[in-house]
Amino acid sequence: MKLFNGISCLFACGILVTCGIAEAISYNQVGNSQPNNNYKHPPNIQFGKSCVQGKPYKGYILSVATGYDREDPYRIGVSVAKDAKSNEFYWIKYTDNTLLGKAFLSNALYAASSGQKIYAQCEHTDNEISTLWIGPDAW
Repeated sequence: MKLFNGISCLFACGILVTCGIAEAISYNQVGNSQPNNNYKHPPNIQFGKSCVQGKPYKGYILSVATGYDREDPYRIGVSVAKDAKSNEFYWIKYTDNTLLGKAFLSNALYAASSGQKIYAQCEHTDNEISTLWIGPDAW
């Protein structure tokens, strides 16, 4: 038991010393830094207008994110493109705290990481993706 207490004491002291060093380094770097005026904003990604009810979207998923949309903390967003110049952003109809939302999230992540073609259908005027097919024969 004494050995365990000694090891845990050494571990705790090591953490405190490491945190103190990291804090001193970060304070020194922040205190002496100048603003970077060369920052370039990423290109604007427009909210999707190509996928509307009755007109399916054919393309590729570039990125997937979960985040806030107004007051809903569980929204899934995807950036899709028909080609390299036409990035558009769409919300998925289902939230990531539901079973269907989790299935959409995993399928969208697969499509983004594998580069597979997608075929998506949207509902109403909100341009939310409600149906998603993935694979080489999607369209």
